[in-house]
Amino acid sequence: MLVFGNIGPKQCIKECMLHYGCNAVNYDSANLNCELLAFTSPNDTLLYWKGKHFSEINESVQNENSCWPNPCRGKTKCEAAYSNQFICVTYDNNRRAWSFETQYGRKIVIHFLAFSTEDCHDVLKIYTSLDKSSHLALCGTSIPTDIVSVDNTVHIEFSSDHSIRHTGFLIYLYTVTI
Repeated sequence: MLVFGNIGPKQCIKECMLHYGCNAVNYDSANLNCELLAFTSPNDTLLYWKGKHFSEINESVQNENSCWPNPCRGKTKCEAAYSNQFICVTYDNNRRAWSFETQYGRKIVIHFLAFSTEDCHDVLKIYTSLDKSSHLALCGTSIPTDIVSVDNTVHIEFSSDHSIRHTGFLIYLYTVTI
């Protein structure tokens, strides 16, 4: 499913609890690697094998917050947001694309803390609705004003030609009631 490096065993289990469909982990304590699994063989009792520890998380509990129990679906991770709200995040590092979703009846606000991309060559596209009919294409060095989603979803794509390096962008996301 997903692999994380440089992570402790408790954080490994927490990551699993926040990713939709994850119900077990392999943890390599020698290399601090965590593998999140969608485990389908409940009769398997493997607990330790060649330096890896296997653990199902069905009996684990997390401190109560907006991400527990996990309200997200699909290939997403729940991220706690301001005022006990949540955002469901889809990571796709191959395309440099991120999708965010929150509860119906709420909108997502994108606040820019920094923005610097190569003009017309490194473009940040922000789709402000689920059907992706409304989007903005941003580039350059001016910090954009806040962007508010049309519905409860936002999809962000970043493309770069890798020729000239700028510092990129830093955004802060939060939700508001419609």
